[in-house]
Amino acid sequence: MMTSCKELLDQARVKVDEFITQPQIAAVGDLRAQQTVLLDFLSSIKGGTIKDKAAVQLLYGKIYNHSDSYSKEAESFLTKSIKLDPSLTEAWNNLGECYWKKKEYENSRTCFMNALGCPSSTKE
Repeated sequence: MMTSCKELLDQARVKVDEFITQPQIAAVGDLRAQQTVLLDFLSSIKGGTIKDKAAVQLLYGKIYNHSDSYSKEAESFLTKSIKLDPSLTEAWNNLGECYWKKKEYENSRTCFMNALGCPSSTKE
């Protein structure tokens, strides 16, 4: 039986949230290996609606943004997510964090303000 896009997205959300919330005391190699597994899993999600595609881009962005330093990849994925679905509060918030790490404080502020104006749901 083939797993639907929605089911895969739900699984991916759980996996990414587990990755993001774990303490960063693990060895760098372990974190990179987990990141690679997650990125591979996300690449297996095909089809779906525009909102599903935005959610996938958001998850990619969250994985790359899980660092103390700026990530060009995170910025790219989060920007794509917002272009696909401007109502994703979580995408705006993560992009704001990304810009903060880049020291682009005005862009960061704009993203955080947009996040405050968005509906509070990332799942539909």
